[in-house]
This record gives sequence, structure tokens and C-alpha cells, in this order.
Amino acid sequence: EGASPFARSLLDAQRGAFVDGMHLHIAIANLSGSLWRKDSLHTEVIGVGLDAIPKDFCIVRTPPLLQADMELKMLLREWKLEGEEGLLVSLGLLMVEDLEAVTEEDAMKMGLSLRFRGFLQHLALLNDQKKGVCWVRGQDTKRKKKPKGSGPQQPTKNNIDAAIEFDPDVFENLIEGLEEQRNVGSIITGMKVHKMHYGVQEAGCWALWFLAADDDIQAQIADLGGIEQIVEALTSHPNVVQVQEAGCGALWNLAANTSINQVHIASAGGIDGVLSAMLTHPTAAGLQYQALGALTNLVANKSFNKLQLVNGGGIDVVVAVMKANQHIARVQEQACALLCDLALKNQVNKVLISESGGIERVVAAMSMHPAVVGV
Repeated sequence: EGASPFARSLLDAQRGAFVDGMHLHIAIANLSGSLWRKDSLHTEVIGVGLDAIPKDFCIVRTPPLLQADMELKMLLREWKLEGEEGLLVSLGLLMVEDLEAVTEEDAMKMGLSLRFRGFLQHLALLNDQKKGVCWVRGQDTKRKKKPKGSGPQQPTKNNIDAAIEFDPDVFENLIEGLEEQRNVGSIITGMKVHKMHYGVQEAGCWALWFLAADDDIQAQIADLGGIEQIVEALTSHPNVVQVQEAGCGALWNLAANTSINQVHIASAGGIDGVLSAMLTHPTAAGLQYQALGALTNLVANKSFNKLQLVNGGGIDVVVAVMKANQHIARVQEQACALLCDLALKNQVNKVLISESGGIERVVAAMSMHPAVVGV
């Protein structure tokens, strides 16, 4: 109503394929087949006459015919993130590939949830990830402070204590705020009290995963019993893939660049817990990537941990995972890195890898992903 003739003809031509809340220039860019980029839209839209549209004509209230593609929908459903789909579509993020442009800072500005930021980690779409070191948010291992009044509601001592004692659902909702406060003690305490509440365990593992990117907090988590609690979460909720993935990711960060934690995690049953997760969810690629990363860090320069992994059937598990996820390049890359570490200066492991079919899987990975340098 009140739109220019150009705008009306554009809407007619596209059969109303816009969604309530979408900025028109983003919709046009998607309809023209371009990918969303925060700083590179103007060249795409000038050609269709964006200047002819009044500046106040930004939102089209029509049936939401524009929607996320099936792959993204399925992943959002798996991660219980269906509620985020509308926001993603309004931003023109319709496919998994579109998320490659989203940084941690972008995600926070968009108001995306902690769970969604974990989902980005799951997709391995954040930049500057490096094999064998902390896999963290964005380009900085330390989260930037938000301005006052933004982000999750800040927990207070009273509501933390009450939630820990009485209400696991309320406590689950407080965990993001506790992470913002870097309140490791309360997170671990709540996980211990509500150990059979998978929502608390999942959110707690995510928070500890992110916080463990900080070396000082990494040590604090270990000192306060966080490692044992993560392993217990893996053991208590074997069929909840989100808990398993978050727990493996947390162990990956906790084992990074610290021999003390590598020994601590193995002694607490972490290696067995990770292998069990891999066996239970063989085709969950995100989980397998985190699990392989955790094992790679755990065996780094630790012959005892290598022996424990091999004696626990780890080589067979890794080879089976490579076969089940042969099309997932990042799983293949991390698996190859782990087999490399296990074979290094160890003749027995070289024979075991060969006998389990590991050499064939490595060659198959290289053949299937010739353009992926890491593989």
C-alpha cells in the first residue's frame, strides 16, 4: 500500500516471495542468487533498481514464501533451534553456506542464542580455526564485554542459589548469563546437582567448552571438578547427541596445550567416554569432529594416553568413523591427524592401523577430498 509502481511490479513478478521483517535489498539479493554479505550487497541490487524504491518501503507483509532450505531446516530441528529460523530468513540466511559470513560478533549483534552460537561451532564455519589448538569463538579466545542492558539476564546470587537447589529448568536458562560472568563454580555446581537433567548438562558443557578457551579458566575448571562433571555428563546421557557433542568439545578445549589436563582427563575416564560417544552416534558428523579433536589433543606427546586409546579399541573406532562419514572433509582431516599421531614413532600402532584398514581409509579420504589441503 503506497508502494511505487516499480515496487509493486517487483512484488508481482516474484509472487510475493518475501517474508515479514526482511529488508527488501536482502530479499532481492537472495532472489537474484547472490549470497548475503554484510558489506557487498550494493552492486547486486543497483542493477534491479533499488534506488527506485522509497526508503521507507523496507518490509513486505506477505505470506513467508521465502524460507530456509531443507538442509538448514533439518539441522535447526536437530539442534532444537526452529525458533531461530524466522530471524535467519529475515537476515537473508537461507542455506548452511550463507552462515560462512557470520562471525561471532555478528551472531551476538543479531541476538542469536548461545545454543545457536554453539551450532555455528558445530558447523565449523567460524574463521581461523586451527587444528590441535583451542577451537573457539571467532578470532578472539576471550569474549568481548557487551554493553550494559544487552545479552542474557544477569544472574544474581539469590536466583542462582534457588535455581541450583530447586529448579533445573530455571538454572538451565541462567547458564548463559553465568558464562558471561565467567562464574565457573556455579556452572559446575549446578551440573553436579542436576546431573540427570540433560538440558542443564548440555548448556553447562557448552559454557565450559567456550570458557576453556581461556588458559586461566581452563585451569579453574579442572580444579573445581569440571572435568569429572563433563565425563559424568557423557556417561549419564549417552543417547543425547547434543550433550555428547558439547562434552567432547569441552574436553577438546580442556586438553589443549596442557599436559596436566591431558593426564587428568584420561584418568577421569575421558578417553573411554569419548570413544563411547563415537560408537553410539557413528554418523553424527559434528560430534565425531569434536570427539576426534579431543582425542588428538589427549594423545599429544602422551604415550600412556595413546596406549589407553589403542587398548580401548580406538583405532577400529576411528577407522569406522572415517568410513561412516567419508563425505565430511573435516571429519576425515581430524581422523587423519589422529592416526598420524598414533602412528608416529610407534611400530605396533602402525601395524594395528594397517590391519584395521586405516591406510585404505586415509587414501580414500585423499581421493574423495583432493581440494582440501588439510586432508
